[in-house]
Amino acid sequence: MKYKNLFASVLILFAFAFMSGCGQSEEQKKLASEIEAKSKEVTEKIKAFKAKESELKCFQEEYDKLTKEIPENEDLKKLAQKHSVLIGDYKKQTKALGEVVADIDVLPAKLQENMRFSEELIKEDYEKAMEKYETAVKTAEKLVEKHQAVCDKMRSYRDEHSANADGK
Repeated sequence: MKYKNLFASVLILFAFAFMSGCGQSEEQKKLASEIEAKSKEVTEKIKAFKAKESELKCFQEEYDKLTKEIPENEDLKKLAQKHSVLIGDYKKQTKALGEVVADIDVLPAKLQENMRFSEELIKEDYEKAMEKYETAVKTAEKLVEKHQAVCDKMRSYRDEHSANADGK
């Protein structure tokens, strides 16, 4: 009889723990929701950078067309080299952001699935992932600025060339 009472008590205790969020503290729940929100934010950033990547590819097509219109020009070649390096950097940065998302995405599952993980370790993982994220975003934003500068130079070459062609 004692075992039945003990079993019933344990069952009630587990039911209570399950009903109150599987034993998660309010702080753990808050951290999990914060991590999930940040993960969504990073995913949106990646989408924006992917769109910028496709803009860079369109820019490459514009450059190729422009080089056919303008005779050999050393400055234009330098711009093209700078642009191709920029595309490579951009792809690396987008990949780095993807890795950050992968790091962040597993944290809520760790927090919810395995209560053995200490809250401090989860926070530490999250903070490291966020540092990687901030660094990746800053680098990508600098790349966007560089891309814009290269685009502006290319457009000024095109405008200058068309003005010279109109003047002849």
